[in-house]
Amino acid sequence: MSAQPCDAEEARKATIASVEIGGPVYIRLSREATPVLTREDDEFKIGKANILRAGKDVTIVGCGWILSEAILASEDLAKEGIECEVINMHTVSPIDTETLVGSVNKTGCIVSAEDHQVEGGLGSAIAQTLAFVRPTPQEFVAVIRQFGQSGTAGELIKRYGLDAESIKDKVRKVITRK
Repeated sequence: MSAQPCDAEEARKATIASVEIGGPVYIRLSREATPVLTREDDEFKIGKANILRAGKDVTIVGCGWILSEAILASEDLAKEGIECEVINMHTVSPIDTETLVGSVNKTGCIVSAEDHQVEGGLGSAIAQTLAFVRPTPQEFVAVIRQFGQSGTAGELIKRYGLDAESIKDKVRKVITRK
């Protein structure tokens, strides 16, 4: 299992779920305090994504703290008439193919959002999964072939284009590729 919880509550659930795996587990956590997006009674199931916001125009899939930026972006885009479906793919491996395909069948395009290098992360896993079952226009919000720098979390989020503004730009771009 490879997971990146979006908040402290989901990190607690991922930790509990990892005990039942009986094999290698990787849980990637944030060092900064993050907004709470999940509740104690929300379901956490390994390999099963959660839809945080329903939409019909574009799918945004993220993991970890960047989901709070995706929610902000989706709220702003709704004011422009763009309805985003926001999916919390807390488990990158195994990935939830059913939820991905169901969403892109409805929206026709996807933006992956992660605080990771573009190669080998969530966006790559989504692209590979969809290439086999439902090729879909995709844009990536990720660190694009850059070495890490030092700075505050806010400075680095802006530097690498991991903020709500960058997500909105990618959404607008991918919609034109449908």
